[in-house]
Amino acid sequence: MSPDPTTTHANPTAPATTDPPPEAIVESVLFAAGEPVALSELAVLAGCSKSALRQTLEGMQKDAAGRGIRPVWDSRTVQLVTAPKTAPYLARYLQTELRGALSQSALETLAIVAYRGPATRPQIEAIRGVQSAAAVRTLTIRGLITDVGRSNTPGRPILYQTTVELLKQLGIESAADLPPIPAELTAGLEEREAAEAPAAPPKAA
Repeated sequence: MSPDPTTTHANPTAPATTDPPPEAIVESVLFAAGEPVALSELAVLAGCSKSALRQTLEGMQKDAAGRGIRPVWDSRTVQLVTAPKTAPYLARYLQTELRGALSQSALETLAIVAYRGPATRPQIEAIRGVQSAAAVRTLTIRGLITDVGRSNTPGRPILYQTTVELLKQLGIESAADLPPIPAELTAGLEEREAAEAPAAPPKAA
């Protein structure tokens, strides 16, 4: 009996999944992060070795010749940066952003850093419940918060603290002059800090 030509059979050699290529994974993670990401962490996410990741980054850098963003990396971290040729256009955009009023997202982020700083972006997002990279960038550009080092939590995220410029704009002399911190601002951060705290080493027998 002849086989039915309309019958289709699964190809046992076909890949079981359609995962995106490493380049797409790397670019997406770096774009979402908005800050340097550890090479080791990125390699795990992309499902490849660190040497293979570097080859991927080199390929992305070559492909980015005519684009507005490109990856840059050192021995430990990698991040997306803007192309030098786009600097005049970015300057115009940033001047507009500096003149505008702060968004609700930026105000919420600023309040968290002012009351609980130094704070990392993951800590800010734990309290707000939403991604906060754009708000952090805006506040940094305006000189209202600044990078004061890195946390010892996994991934070593950047710590942000408020600046003297913020105190000047608020008309106060120090962060101690801020009103008492609302209790609801502390709950999410305390839970996050407890979750990220390293486990105590086992006691010796």
